[in-house]
Amino acid sequence: MNMEQVKRFVALAKRREELDIELKRVTAEMEILDGALRSQFIDDGIQRLNIDDRTVYLRRTLVMRPAEAYRGDDGKLRLVGVMKRAGLGELIREGYNTSTLDAWMRERIPEGKDWPVLPKTIRAAFTVQELFKVVPVKS
Repeated sequence: MNMEQVKRFVALAKRREELDIELKRVTAEMEILDGALRSQFIDDGIQRLNIDDRTVYLRRTLVMRPAEAYRGDDGKLRLVGVMKRAGLGELIREGYNTSTLDAWMRERIPEGKDWPVLPKTIRAAFTVQELFKVVPVKS
């Protein structure tokens, strides 16, 4: 075992933790400033500013979200129907989330077994892979 590589790996893991903490702090501060600056841009009618080789501007984004009556699982099904009737069926997709599928599969590993017990139809449609990663944890 190359201990220098292990030491370097641990040092990088510690540095990444420090940077993650710093990034969260910086992001939180920027979110606070964003709120204050947003209203100043609007109130002062400013389109953009150039500061320290950066152009700062107010970006407008339009988003659509379900109305209150169409939230939740039941509402989602009704909303899909509304969208299909409105000719927006191409915006609806069936699919699955790989993280959710992985968690579902891991829940089916019996105690003391290496591989999950999966229904025959699922075993035929998917492969199960065992992945390994070197992970440093604080001891």
